[in-house]
Amino acid sequence: MASNRRGAAYDPDVLEGVTGEELAEQLPGRTVDAVGRQGKYLVLRLSHDLYMTVHLGMTGGLRVMSGEDSVDHERLALCLDADVRKGANEGSVERLAFIDIRKFGRVRLSVGSPWSGLDRLGPDAWRGEWGAE
Repeated sequence: MASNRRGAAYDPDVLEGVTGEELAEQLPGRTVDAVGRQGKYLVLRLSHDLYMTVHLGMTGGLRVMSGEDSVDHERLALCLDADVRKGANEGSVERLAFIDIRKFGRVRLSVGSPWSGLDRLGPDAWRGEWGAE
């Protein structure tokens, strides 16, 4: 896993349409304003009109982790501010980890709206009113 000076470690295979350097430039200081989903995608709306769209693949997941050691199959690790979680140990390293055993998941960044590929998805089965007609 590659890393950069600003507290992100990443597997380049999981990034799509964004480089590790761009992550390092755009993410520091941002907050997560909202989390949603569309189909199999998670959409994190970040401060200042930035969106992170995550496809978990078949085996992926996002976890807030403590400690400096990476875990098996950790494909992306974003360092978080110490006060991000209530009850976090002072001085501990907190990170948002994308863990994906099979490496089918992808992470994208976009400005102004979620990843444009979501527009091609059909109707979401969990939204709207559906009837038997």
